[in-house]
Amino acid sequence: MHPAPLKLMKSKSYDTPLILIFSARERIRGILSVGLQQCHYRIIQAINSNVASLKANQFVPDLVIADITAKNTKDILMLNRLHHSERTRSTPLLAVVPRTIKEKLEKILNAKADIEGTPDNAQFFLIEYPFNFSDLLKKITHILARFGNPLPQKQNLNEDEQFKIRTGQRLFDPNVKIATKLRDIAAQLQKQWVFPYTVIKALDILGSEKSCGEELAKCIKSDLSASAALLKVANTVFYAKRQKRITDIKECVVRIGFQQTRNLLSCFSLIDLTSESYGESGFTRPEFWLHSLAVALIASKLCEDSGYRRPELAFLTGLIHDLGKVPLDNNFKNVFPKLLEETTSRGEMFYRTELYLMNFSHADVGHFLTNQWNFPSAISRGILNHHTPERILEATPAEDRILFEAVFIANQIAKAMNLGHSCDEIIQEIPYQMLRDLSIPKGPTANFISTVIRNLNQMAKFLNIGIKKLTLAQPAHEVTEGEILFVYGDHPDFHPLVLALRHNGYKVLISKQLPPEPDPSIRVIIIMPEQGAPLDIMLYDDEQESTSESSPHKIFIMDVEPHQVPVQGFDDSSMIFINQDNLDMRFILHILDKFYGRVIVPQRTDVEQD
Repeated sequence: MHPAPLKLMKSKSYDTPLILIFSARERIRGILSVGLQQCHYRIIQAINSNVASLKANQFVPDLVIADITAKNTKDILMLNRLHHSERTRSTPLLAVVPRTIKEKLEKILNAKADIEGTPDNAQFFLIEYPFNFSDLLKKITHILARFGNPLPQKQNLNEDEQFKIRTGQRLFDPNVKIATKLRDIAAQLQKQWVFPYTVIKALDILGSEKSCGEELAKCIKSDLSASAALLKVANTVFYAKRQKRITDIKECVVRIGFQQTRNLLSCFSLIDLTSESYGESGFTRPEFWLHSLAVALIASKLCEDSGYRRPELAFLTGLIHDLGKVPLDNNFKNVFPKLLEETTSRGEMFYRTELYLMNFSHADVGHFLTNQWNFPSAISRGILNHHTPERILEATPAEDRILFEAVFIANQIAKAMNLGHSCDEIIQEIPYQMLRDLSIPKGPTANFISTVIRNLNQMAKFLNIGIKKLTLAQPAHEVTEGEILFVYGDHPDFHPLVLALRHNGYKVLISKQLPPEPDPSIRVIIIMPEQGAPLDIMLYDDEQESTSESSPHKIFIMDVEPHQVPVQGFDDSSMIFINQDNLDMRFILHILDKFYGRVIVPQRTDVEQD
């Protein structure tokens, strides 16, 4: 008798709307936050539009309130990023503005509506200073009701939730040993999770020299839930076509195929998308599992194409590489919101935030749990190292290193292509040695990416992951204005940033060095200079004298310590500096939205002259 599949039990769902308040003025942020919290709304804050865009994409609030003044009028263009992102497309924005700039904002929004062919801006709302707080509450209530959100309710914590708060606080206590924290997490899991040992047994069968379909069928038959799910897939139109309906698992394995059967078995045993699944704001299970599934498929294909003999290990490692995040979300109240808030506020990797606040990460949790569950050591080590390329390159034996490299690269590709969502969108440079080891020195081909998209759509359908059908975005080659030049120096021929930009519709040209006179069509130059190399910057006494409308904007991606980067971003400057370790695609796209603001508003307006 085998235990039931892993289930992620729901702790409590939030009925109270979440509001993101963006204002550069501390006084305004404070007053609005305190007043709305008094009325039982959940509040997150942002000090500038860069952070506001990151937090909106991460937390997907029910409403964004933006304090727009004459000094930051162009920040209203964050509305474009909200509506171009699949996650925040339905998020309304309420701009709080002085009467003097109301007409300017309406010009921008009307021009945007004309270009996009929409008669109005149904998700954009205005309220003018001065106003009573009660008027603001009425406006918020009206907007939330229009979008089907409930009214706020006071949250009364039961005994179980109070216990989760207390135990969660221990995870942030530096005086508690890491081993103790990991054991606490495992102890909480045992109350909810019963791991499906069918997966482990299937791995043993697949790794055996005598493995065959009959043995795998016997293994699957012992798990009634997995058996039913696989038979359902085998009898879909995709596989059945005009063949007869089957009820035997062995025939099922033959019809689906050995490889697809092993992948589906792992998914059906591990992925849970029932209504009982619990997730805090900004960490929804369908998006999380879609990202995990994408990493699994990409890693498996990378291994297959490079001749690695056990691609099923790569698939399973990719599928559960982030599994350690789930118990942190499920079992310890307020832990995940704190981690996400700190991650987006600091603009760094979720992994580094965990280490900073707790002295361990979700990779450590996943490694600890898979060791307890007797997974093959290659899988548990792959989970442990999936954020540390320097450790991967030193890993032995060589066969394990190939597996680790495939999962690392797959994670970067999935993030770059926005396949699902986890807890950040920071992409890392892929060492050239990894690309060579996996026989893709110039990165994944268009055919490789197309295959991944096709397989991901198919698997998501089989697993009932409710997503919009994924498509491969193509660069806007027909656009002559608005090209991006990526100056990559002596780095590898491939960087995930280029894949991400092209996937978002930008035409990107790549060069080893900056040409003396870039093509006039180049609007933005992204430069990754080598350490010790001089920056291509002309300094002036007055920065305003150094800028012109015709000169391209420059984004420098620097390989230095974060505190040494002079500025994370200027609002209206021709130069942006970004730390290479904090290369968040959401931030890059927000910058480009502001650079290309006149593409959205073709007629020169008073706002652009400010």
